[in-house]
Amino acid sequence: SLSRRSLGVWTRIACMPDKASTSAASAPTPPKHLQSTSVLDVDAALDAIGCGSFHFWTVTAISLFVVAQSIQTNLLAFLPPCAGAAFGVDPDAAALIASASFGASCITTPLFGACADAFGRRTATLLAICIMSVGGLASTAAPTFGTLVLLQALVGVGLSGATCPFELLAELSPSAARGRTLNSVAWAWASGTLLTVLLAWVVLSVTAEDDEADAGGGKGGHPLPVPWRRLVLVTSMPVVLAACVLPCVTESPSWLLAHGRRSKAKRVLRHMDSVNRGGALHHLKKLLAPRHKKPAAATAAARLSGSGSGSSEANLHLLRSATAPRHSPTKGGNGGGRGGPRAYTPFAEPSAC
Repeated sequence: SLSRRSLGVWTRIACMPDKASTSAASAPTPPKHLQSTSVLDVDAALDAIGCGSFHFWTVTAISLFVVAQSIQTNLLAFLPPCAGAAFGVDPDAAALIASASFGASCITTPLFGACADAFGRRTATLLAICIMSVGGLASTAAPTFGTLVLLQALVGVGLSGATCPFELLAELSPSAARGRTLNSVAWAWASGTLLTVLLAWVVLSVTAEDDEADAGGGKGGHPLPVPWRRLVLVTSMPVVLAACVLPCVTESPSWLLAHGRRSKAKRVLRHMDSVNRGGALHHLKKLLAPRHKKPAAATAAARLSGSGSGSSEANLHLLRSATAPRHSPTKGGNGGGRGGPRAYTPFAEPSAC
């Protein structure tokens, strides 16, 4: 159940008039001081929704993006020397692969920030992962060293959108757990680094015959399918997997409200609430919740029924002390003090708006 403040904020979000709604039969317009669409309103609604299954799957999808980004970054430690030797390029010149990737990332990073503000955090995240997928897969078939440099620069363009999923996750998380939620994906970068080293150790452990074919090249001046190409292909698979999973992530409700898309923002908030309250984690919390203790009156009655001896006056005193109301004295005499009984005020359900 929601508290009074959280339910009031949720009702305030649900009652916001849509920008495109002009029907006279719609819900009554709230007062002017309740018509603001500030980020604080969304944060309060997210606090009322809380963390649950929705955030678990969102963190999982964004963690795949971080793993893919880590793999593509750490791949630059193995790709230049191997690809340079395959194309017969000097080791110093082979370092141009990493320089092109990081240089493109530095140039296009501000562009992804503007894209996230103009078109949405989700759109910018999907654009970044798609660019990384295309550049990584195309690098496996690069016919020349120059083409490989250009394709890795394209991967660097996708890497420049690295902060977009963090912005999306921050705006989908409640303020009370925002720091923990963002830091929960930190393991993904370390996992991607370890996975890159493991894949490089497995794929690049080739025989002497493969090394001779790598140095000799194939027909027509094109290199044969050598280990570095297989390494690039294998390390591109997590990127493709992330590109398939990330479309399931929803857009930020804060961004939607800031751009006047109130109906979409309300649908996102309702979807988050329904997933959190109907997901597996919600039912797991119910199973793990401690059971309530028996009331004091039931305990006293059990003692009376179980005791066959003793004074009846003592038993009556025990039952009265267990069932007597425990109210602290008040100053006003009418329950208006600090310890007096509080009146329950019913609230309307959010669907009533």
